[in-house]
Amino acid sequence: MRLRIPPIQDHTPPGFAILGLVYFLCAQLGTSFAQIDHGNSFLWPAGAVLTASLATVSTRGWLPRIAACTLASALVTGMWGAGWIAAPVMALAHMSEAVLAALLMRRLLPKSEQVGSLNWLMGLLFGVSVCTPLLGASLSLAALSIAGHGEALQNFRNWYYSHSLGLMIFLPCFTVLAHSQRRGRRFLFDRPRWPVALGFPIAMAVVATLCFAQTMIPVLFLPILLLVVSTVFVDLATLSLMYVILAVIGLWFVRGGDSALALSGHSIGRQLQFLQVYLASTALAIMPVTSAIQHMRHLLARLRESETRYRLLAENSTDIILSTDPLGKIRFASTSIQQLARRDPKRMIGHPALRLVAPRHRRAVVDAYRRALSAKGNSIEVEFLGLPRNAAPRWYEAHMRAVLDEAGQVESVVSVVRDMSERKAYENALARAALTDELTGLPNRRLFLDTINGCIARGQTGCVALIDLDFFKNVNDSYGHAAGDAVLRTFAAVARQGLRGTDMLARIGGEEFALLLPGASIEVGERICARLGKTLAHAATIYDGHEIFVTTSIGLARLGSCADSAMAEADQALYAAKGAGRDRLSIAA
Repeated sequence: MRLRIPPIQDHTPPGFAILGLVYFLCAQLGTSFAQIDHGNSFLWPAGAVLTASLATVSTRGWLPRIAACTLASALVTGMWGAGWIAAPVMALAHMSEAVLAALLMRRLLPKSEQVGSLNWLMGLLFGVSVCTPLLGASLSLAALSIAGHGEALQNFRNWYYSHSLGLMIFLPCFTVLAHSQRRGRRFLFDRPRWPVALGFPIAMAVVATLCFAQTMIPVLFLPILLLVVSTVFVDLATLSLMYVILAVIGLWFVRGGDSALALSGHSIGRQLQFLQVYLASTALAIMPVTSAIQHMRHLLARLRESETRYRLLAENSTDIILSTDPLGKIRFASTSIQQLARRDPKRMIGHPALRLVAPRHRRAVVDAYRRALSAKGNSIEVEFLGLPRNAAPRWYEAHMRAVLDEAGQVESVVSVVRDMSERKAYENALARAALTDELTGLPNRRLFLDTINGCIARGQTGCVALIDLDFFKNVNDSYGHAAGDAVLRTFAAVARQGLRGTDMLARIGGEEFALLLPGASIEVGERICARLGKTLAHAATIYDGHEIFVTTSIGLARLGSCADSAMAEADQALYAAKGAGRDRLSIAA
């Protein structure tokens, strides 16, 4: 069950009438119950009613509201206040003050300002409650002078104090209620909260009654203490209601002449002035605490919203989302870790994230994690080989970003981990394609030269051979290029069968091949190349019913200390083999 505040359609004639009635009742209360002398009120709550209504609607809806409250003000002044002669000018003073207060609220408190924040409350206090009553007090002097009531300075002071205090006490409450009506918030208390929201105002009524009713001990600090404690548990509307209860009960007992303020021995008028100071000081005392609590609640609401959004994204994301402490222990793991890494997310809490990384990649991940800790919010990327449970290792890509507290210290690190095994396989395939001859499947010139340079860098000896297919052009001319391609594929297949596991055969040109024999002496290289030449001479390529045989010319050279020099020497030996009649092996001098 919930307690409801029904929405008031105050942009319709019935709504304007209701506003005028509320203004009339508040004005009558301030005039008849709280009157000090000469038509001046001790406390004027009616101004807060109209100000809150005007400040929360468009200016196009101001005129009917002002008209309804003008009529109510004139009736109250004529019947219970300074009289019918002063009523028009008093109504003008009341309306001018409310309009100025509403304009200041709209100017000083933009729509983006959070209701209940420190800026909001300070704007109400100094920009509205303190400044705007000066206008009404000035205009009221004319009305009271017409009616022949009191001294000008006393009238000005009484008006200013009563209207300023009325705005200070009632305006926050009425503004919050008006905002709630505009935003369609019909519920005052949810079920789990209404006992607290009702209990604190009742407690304030009891405490305020006990404090003001007795004349033995000055304990007026107790209501202030209760207000401070209540800021933790209730909202701004309930807190404002408690403040109103304190003001009404204090006023009741002071007007009766038998209250805690009677201990001072002063007149009722002096006691009422002291009560004004007491209520204003109370508002100033609880305002910083209230704004801090409201700001904290706003931050908690944003945090809950952010956490809900984060969890929704994390639970439906195909990437793994990890939150770790600065030492690398997992605080949160998204459910996608079950699918991508075959790990239970709940069981991963408290364990080092490095358990997901292959041992040989852990140093790179640790280095990236340290960079993320010192990067002050910048994203750090790292690739590593992961270890899914009961599955083959897979490649992952992680983006890490440190989360900083208000002091700039690292609180945690959020990582988004993506399975990149398919992309890695595709990259490897592209790399192999870039280094492999498409027709024969052999390494190309680039990979061959990189391998030679690697052997030389390691100080490894060996031999290099260049192999050319004799009269290959005749094969293309006689049987076509498709037959020539078939001959090249036959050569590659047969040649690889006669090589050692450490040897590399590459296609570096049309019909030109290169052979690297790591660790082989020139004698061993000569035997390998001679055997290779004989084997290839007897290897037939069957194409379109024809048997095609080709021979080879081979130039062999020592690897030496320079790849270009070794290739040049092998090339010279190859030309020597061709010049000697082909189908032979020539060794560089």
